[in-house]
Amino acid sequence: MARVQWKTYRTITLFVCLFIVYLSVRVRNYEHKAFVFLPTIHPNEAWEFVADFSNMKYLNPTIVDFDIIEESGKLRPLEILYQILGKVISLAVSAQLRCGSL
Repeated sequence: MARVQWKTYRTITLFVCLFIVYLSVRVRNYEHKAFVFLPTIHPNEAWEFVADFSNMKYLNPTIVDFDIIEESGKLRPLEILYQILGKVISLAVSAQLRCGSL
């Protein structure tokens, strides 16, 4: 049985193809930080805007759809079960689904 002898060109081509596949498939983590200074706004007004769930799409533009599934509790602590349908930045066609409680 004859041994397969790899030539230099085939070996280099194989490694280059594997490297390109690695670059296209690897997982990337993105971190985005934003800072806003509002000198004329009272802190309570800013807190009310952030705490309102209807403003979630303005605060996080990657959210496509937002549904409140269940609310329970008195004034404090308030438990809300929510469902977010968002889009992944690296793959615009795929979507992710998160469920959680606040």
